[in-house]
Amino acid sequence: MKKKTAFLALFVFVAMLLLSYSLGAVTIDETSVLTLSKAKELALLYSPEVKKQEVAVNLADISRRDAEIAYEQAKAAYINNSMKTSVENARKAYDSAKYALDDSKVTLENLKLKTEYDVEKLYLDILNMDNSIETMKKNYEMQGQLVEIEKLKVQLGLSTNYSLNEKIQQAKDIKRQLDTLYNSREKLAWQMNRMIGREPGALLELAPVTFSPVEIGTQNEANDAAMQTSLTIKQYNRTLEDKSTELEDKKTTQSDKAEKLEFEIKSTKLQKSDAEYNINVALENAYEQMALKQSQLADYRTAYEVEKENYQHQKLKYELGLIGKVTLDSSEISFDQKRTNFEKAVYDYYLSVRQIDLAEKGIIVSG
Repeated sequence: MKKKTAFLALFVFVAMLLLSYSLGAVTIDETSVLTLSKAKELALLYSPEVKKQEVAVNLADISRRDAEIAYEQAKAAYINNSMKTSVENARKAYDSAKYALDDSKVTLENLKLKTEYDVEKLYLDILNMDNSIETMKKNYEMQGQLVEIEKLKVQLGLSTNYSLNEKIQQAKDIKRQLDTLYNSREKLAWQMNRMIGREPGALLELAPVTFSPVEIGTQNEANDAAMQTSLTIKQYNRTLEDKSTELEDKKTTQSDKAEKLEFEIKSTKLQKSDAEYNINVALENAYEQMALKQSQLADYRTAYEVEKENYQHQKLKYELGLIGKVTLDSSEISFDQKRTNFEKAVYDYYLSVRQIDLAEKGIIVSG
């Protein structure tokens, strides 16, 4: 299948942006900071959902072995045609157990891929939250400075207590917003720690990210790939094959059971059709979302570049003594916000492409 590489055009630019922004004047101790690749590695080892499915695979394997033993015993005990039904039932049970084991293994592999995506999304959510917190902290500090300036103006008779109280209330409002961000960040950290096998309240510091290009096909190609790899579709096809074979055996000998099988086949085909429709709709939505995120990314990048240029001008004016520190701080906060918005747009676009990548592997991710 001919692929196109999504996200490649922004890769180098965004990598440099994120590294320069996140590292800035901060020295990161790599031994205490979690990287995205390490987070995914740990999640595959310790995620409760993955561990539960691994147990399910082990149980399915035990059931398969038990069914195989029962089938061999039934064949060994076969004496005459009166025991044919018992042998046939044991064979069907054995076949079902083998299918169940195969399906549980596929489910485990799909869950691992989905878990890696979930870790990526959560990791990027936390990075974005950290950016928002830093911007809000600067905003709160600046608002505190404005309160102090207003107090001095009141003492000098240049302002009123009403104006001072307004500034104090604005500072309180920003503090509440900052506290909300801290609380949200704590909840996200708990989720991440749970996924990677750490204590929920453990300190969680994340390294900046760079992105590898993700290859995806056209919508029609992705749809075909999703149909071929979907476990649900495979299960319906297997059921149809088994029931069709059984129907051929019973057409001439057991017409009543044959009629029931015909209706069961019709029902299975309808269910398969519904599943195919749901995949089509999910992929259509996914490609629409990717196009939307790509458009938003371009808009946020433009806004970021404009604000970056404005901030550079403001710094120059400050150095020349043309504006005060508060005005410069205000410009810096505006620039930080535009940068945060741009980075989030990068994350959102990347995740939208990853959703299509997973769909091609038969894994439908909503949102």
